[in-house]
Amino acid sequence: MSDLIVSPATNLDGSLYEIEDLFRPYIMHRRPKLITFEVGAHVDGVPHIGTYLVLGVSFVLAEKIQKRYRIKTRVKFSILDNAPHDSVEVEGRVFQRAYALALGKKEIGALAEDYYLKHIRKLGQLLKTVDWEVQTYTEQQKSPAYRQKFLEVLRKRRVLRYCLAPSDGVLQIRIPCPHCGFAEKKAEGIKLVDLDENRAVFSGSCFRHGAFTGEVKKDGGVFLDLNSLFRNLIKEFLYIDKEDELGVMVKGGDWTFASQLVDRALGALGCTTLQAPMRIFTPQIVTREGGKLAKSAIRQRSCLVRGIPDWLLDMRMIENKFADHEERLVWVVNKLLASPRHFFRSYTVLELKRILCTYSKEWEDLKGCGNRAGNMR
Repeated sequence: MSDLIVSPATNLDGSLYEIEDLFRPYIMHRRPKLITFEVGAHVDGVPHIGTYLVLGVSFVLAEKIQKRYRIKTRVKFSILDNAPHDSVEVEGRVFQRAYALALGKKEIGALAEDYYLKHIRKLGQLLKTVDWEVQTYTEQQKSPAYRQKFLEVLRKRRVLRYCLAPSDGVLQIRIPCPHCGFAEKKAEGIKLVDLDENRAVFSGSCFRHGAFTGEVKKDGGVFLDLNSLFRNLIKEFLYIDKEDELGVMVKGGDWTFASQLVDRALGALGCTTLQAPMRIFTPQIVTREGGKLAKSAIRQRSCLVRGIPDWLLDMRMIENKFADHEERLVWVVNKLLASPRHFFRSYTVLELKRILCTYSKEWEDLKGCGNRAGNMR
């Protein structure tokens, strides 16, 4: 199968022979005793092939790095339960309520089990040398370390605001109404009214319950909902103080563009490249038109996902049909990681289907195209 994947030359040719070599400058500079691969997924829709690919890369690469450099590795999977569950538009302002506040811990746990945890446990069994753990965003934002970093970053907000929000300079800090849990999506009406080393007090207005205040403290306070860029900045900034631990952010290829803004913000906070965590961008999975394969497109039955087999849009279908589907996916991940040319590129969904079916001929016989709307959320 030497010609299973044919990939074009890249600017990395001649400088990068293996993906694992990217870790060398960080390891030489920091001498970590632990390398943590951070990966996350929202609970606002079923996992498609792109999501499973990111999870597979996290585990397989963690094992490769552990063997190559003889440094302990682990995978930390974040269940992003701050995804918007429902939203309301009032006079041009959009208010949304996070899954965590709309459903609660028990229902979030059931969604996480159905979408991800069975798959992650199987990956952990296949790649036994790699430790792994799971946390929700709710748990993460509650931690004193996270809130302390948030307060530290907030004190430098004037420098950071246009790094994270180049168009309007509004840092999207969503403070929910204490009565109904809805928060303004763009946070334009959220105002910082008091700040010191131990707490921040915000004011806001709910479309139902009027004016309110919310307090974020080191050891408690309101649910702190940050947009993706701000949330990632805090998560990455946490690793600056961890001298013995190297963080590796594993993300889908579409994050290649967005991470520029996080990089500028980290630079504004005084972080050098080698102080900041590493990032690994997995191959971006795109539709025939070149758009990212996205949960939103699947939920909305967008024309972007027409003609794509159902099992690539809802990976639970093969999970329920083939007991060894994780082994098959790990095989594909290893093929992609075999060469930087294969890894640092995009694949259409149907090209990835061809590669998958090379190993698993039975998958070609799976029927069904389009969406089953009732199962997508």
